[in-house]
Amino acid sequence: MIAELKPLIAISFLSGASLWLCPEGNAKRVTRVLCTALLVAAVAAPLRDFDFDALSLAEAKVNSAQAEIINSGLEHENLLRELVMAQNCEQYIVEKGSALGLRDLHATVELKTDESGALLPYAATVSASGPPDSVERLQLVIRDDLGIPTERQDWSIHE
Repeated sequence: MIAELKPLIAISFLSGASLWLCPEGNAKRVTRVLCTALLVAAVAAPLRDFDFDALSLAEAKVNSAQAEIINSGLEHENLLRELVMAQNCEQYIVEKGSALGLRDLHATVELKTDESGALLPYAATVSASGPPDSVERLQLVIRDDLGIPTERQDWSIHE
């Protein structure tokens, strides 16, 4: 950094001295133009060694890394959304089953994405203890409220 500033400082001092020593008139105007041109050249000199190809490559790498981070974030968001939805469905089954008099109730819900990309409950695995008529009513609740047909409900009944 200091090496690039030395020529600029030297040209600035020489320009100042030249303009101070130069008499007023056309000679001073020409000297002023020459000094300005020398200062511009000194400022622009480091740019001739600048590797613009490396800058483009670095920018492409940054853009690629940014896209990967965004995609990773979207994947995590989708997984989190799926987990929350499954847990909400499982909690709903447990609450409804408890209200129907079932005990030791555990539920696991599998979700699938439909053609439009919406995440929907697909299958359920339920284990419970309680009367058979309560089990049948919960099966209907799961079918009607969550849209999981009874053939995709796997039940484990404990007496």
